[in-house]
Amino acid sequence: MPYNHYIPITKERYDILMDRYKVFQDTIHMDDVEPIKVFEPMTPKIIEEILLIREVSMELQKKKEEDMKKTQGVENNQVPEGTNQAEETKESNLNGAAEIPAEA
Repeated sequence: MPYNHYIPITKERYDILMDRYKVFQDTIHMDDVEPIKVFEPMTPKIIEEILLIREVSMELQKKKEEDMKKTQGVENNQVPEGTNQAEETKESNLNGAAEIPAEA
């Protein structure tokens, strides 16, 4: 495969990767040869950033699931606890514990 100028790597880097890839293709069917690594291993900083991204993604997924549960509850006319202050005020008025607003 010839070098493409639209690829965001240099021609030298491309040549190195293609050489490794050709060796990889030649040895892929051999069981007794150690696998060829086409790319260099990731640096510890990159691995740390990937782990951080995974943690943040898990938290965002949990928040999304909670929001979906709340939305489904509202669609089913179920109000989650502590979300509707008007209902709480209405209930306290029925119990006689609420203050009567002063009219001006």
